[in-house]
Amino acid sequence: MQILQEIKVKTRGGTGINEEEALELLRAYREDGNVLEELFEITEKLTRIHHPREKFQGCSDGFALYDGQCSHECPYCPVSHHKGSDGTSNWQLSKEKGYLPEETITVKGFVKRARMMRKLGATHFKIVLTERTIRDENDPKRFGLALEAFQAIREKLPNLTLCASMGALTQEQLQKLKEAGVTNINCSFESSERVWQSENFDGTALSLDDKILTNQLAGEVGLKRCSGFMAGMGEMLGDRIWVFLKAQEMGIESFPFNIFVPPFNGFQDRVDFAPEDMLFSIALGRLIMPKTSIIINNGNLYFEYILAGALKAGATGIGIKGPKDNPCFIGHKRIKLPFKELRKIRRRL
Repeated sequence: MQILQEIKVKTRGGTGINEEEALELLRAYREDGNVLEELFEITEKLTRIHHPREKFQGCSDGFALYDGQCSHECPYCPVSHHKGSDGTSNWQLSKEKGYLPEETITVKGFVKRARMMRKLGATHFKIVLTERTIRDENDPKRFGLALEAFQAIREKLPNLTLCASMGALTQEQLQKLKEAGVTNINCSFESSERVWQSENFDGTALSLDDKILTNQLAGEVGLKRCSGFMAGMGEMLGDRIWVFLKAQEMGIESFPFNIFVPPFNGFQDRVDFAPEDMLFSIALGRLIMPKTSIIINNGNLYFEYILAGALKAGATGIGIKGPKDNPCFIGHKRIKLPFKELRKIRRRL
């Protein structure tokens, strides 16, 4: 197929395919599913060129939830105040189902969590706060605590890459995070402009514009950006292309490929995933963003039996589940295999 030959030459040097080429591939895939195997031949070689096997990324989290549910009403979030028709909030449902992670409210607790995840093979450790904006930098339960925790982790675990996921941050706050040792900011696009206009995003604390601005500001202060999407929000394959292209346009360095796992109230238009479509999506992401890390993160349990395919398609990292006695969000549904075994699978390909 001519388009595949052209793409092979173009992407080898690190240039991603454009919207027209992505849509042409999508049309070819819909006409003939066997195109996927031909794409794998390109994406596997492309991944080897730009992403050494020994740098396979393992992502982990530490959560600071403090006073229970978040005051905002993001319908897809497991700790939000969003309520279903029965009046039960997402946070209440998550608590009842045992989905909530262990809350961390001290610097020592974050260091302990980071050390625990490092022993499991994590290369990256992220502190997550739940509010829209960290308004009071001096609040020891919020931004101030995070800064102290990052500084302590950097001192004790200098080889662990530090990440922050804290919603909309100002340039000054981003600079302070950088000075504390943070190198990566996570503020995901989640989905396309079209899907953001649907009811699945009604009541969200952040808008798509907020997320784009946060990523822009992070880049301006010299932080790497981690921004991707959440499959299963009512999107189509074309919407995923939009997010890949936005990430490429902004020079996003790391792209989390999340799958929405809803235990929540009345969520509409949930997508039923065909395995081939998910693998094709990762392959498209790799072709659009040759040099960007693609992390199959939350919901990666879905890939448990097609993991080799996900890696061939272009995935270069994975979200780590955590130990039995101290997991991440159970609702994240991450693969149970130890990270060292996941790394072996990557090296064999």
